[in-house]
Amino acid sequence: MNKLPSRSDEIYKEIESFEDYELSQCVAYEMAIRNEDNLKVIDDIVDLYLNNNEKLNEKIYNNRLFSLIKISEIIPFISIEHLLHYHEQDEERLSYFLNNFNCYRDKRINKIIYKIIEKDCIEHNTETYHNCKTNNVAIIEDDLLDTNTLQKKLIRNGYILETSITESAEHAYIILDDENSKKLENEEDWKEYMKYGGEHIFATHKITENFKRPKLKTFSNMFKKYPTLGINLSKPLNELIAYITHIKKDLEENQDILKAPIELLGEEIQKADNLVCNEKGKCFDSRKILSKQQKIADMFYVYDMVKADINQRKIHNIVKNEIYNYYADNEIYTKAMDRATFTKYKELATDYIDNNRYQELVTGISIPNL
Repeated sequence: MNKLPSRSDEIYKEIESFEDYELSQCVAYEMAIRNEDNLKVIDDIVDLYLNNNEKLNEKIYNNRLFSLIKISEIIPFISIEHLLHYHEQDEERLSYFLNNFNCYRDKRINKIIYKIIEKDCIEHNTETYHNCKTNNVAIIEDDLLDTNTLQKKLIRNGYILETSITESAEHAYIILDDENSKKLENEEDWKEYMKYGGEHIFATHKITENFKRPKLKTFSNMFKKYPTLGINLSKPLNELIAYITHIKKDLEENQDILKAPIELLGEEIQKADNLVCNEKGKCFDSRKILSKQQKIADMFYVYDMVKADINQRKIHNIVKNEIYNYYADNEIYTKAMDRATFTKYKELATDYIDNNRYQELVTGISIPNL
C-alpha cells in the first residue's frame, strides 16, 4: 500500500492559499492533474522521449512528440519550433504559447517533461524571452521571429507586467560609419537607435496572469462563450469595479445576447453550473467557520483518499478524523465533516475530475458533445 495522503500535506495547504482572483484556474488545474487520461499522456511523452533511438526517424519522432504535447491539457506551453513548423499560419496557437509560458514546475509529474520543454526553449532561443527569474531590462534577439526586443518583465503576485519595444532584426543596428554597423546590444544602443525613429518598431505594454497554477489548454475558441475584456487601468478603482460589475450583470441577465462563435452556426452552448460555492460564497458544506479555499482543499483530500487503496467502508471515519484533527492542530475549531458533506465532495470531485468537467471552471460553459 502506498503512503496515504494526509490533510496536513503541503499540496492541500497550497490549495488553501489560492487567492479569490485565481481560484477557478487553480482549482481546474488541480482537477486536471488528477485526471487519469492527462497523467497517461504525460507518461506517454516521457516514454517516447526516453525510448527514442537512432532507428526512429527524427521527423516521425517530432510528429509523435508534438501530437502528444498538443493534446496534453496540463502542459500549458508548446515548443515554438513545433508551432512554427506545423502551424505556420496558426497565429492563435503561436499567441497562446507566447502568452502562456509558465514557470510553474509540478513535482507530481515526471521532471523529464520540463527537460523536454527546456530543451526546445534553449535550442530555439525562447528561454531568455520567457525568463521568469529576473525583473531587469533585457535585450531579446529572437532568431525565429527575426526580431530584436528591449524588454522588461515585472513578476508580481497574480500578474506579470511586460513592457517592450521591438524592431525587426534587419533594421536593429546602429550605423557607425560607411563600412561598419553595430547590433542593438543594450539600453544605450536602443536610445541611440531611437533618435532616428526606427523602421518597423512596435511597442507592447501589457499585463498577463501569473497565478499559482498555469492555464489549461481548453477546447477551441469556437466554443468560447465569454469574451475577453480589455480595461483601462488609468481609471479610478471604483469605476473599474462598477464597469466590470455592470457588464457581468448585464450578460448574466441577458444570456441571449452572449454568443460563442459556434452558436453563429446554429449550435447551442449551455452555461456551466457553480461548483462548491455560489457567487455569494454560500456552500452546501455546513462548517461555516471555514473559508471557501479550506473547503475546496478538503474536497481534494476526500477525492485523493477515495482513490487510495484503503477499505472504502472505513474511509469516511478516517477522513473525518484526519480533517478534524488538522483544523484542531491549527486552532480552528469546527464540527466534524458529516457524511452528507463527505458524499457530496466525493461525488462532485469524481464527476469534475474523472469526466473532464474541470474545463467548465475556466470556460464557464458545459462541455460540448464534440
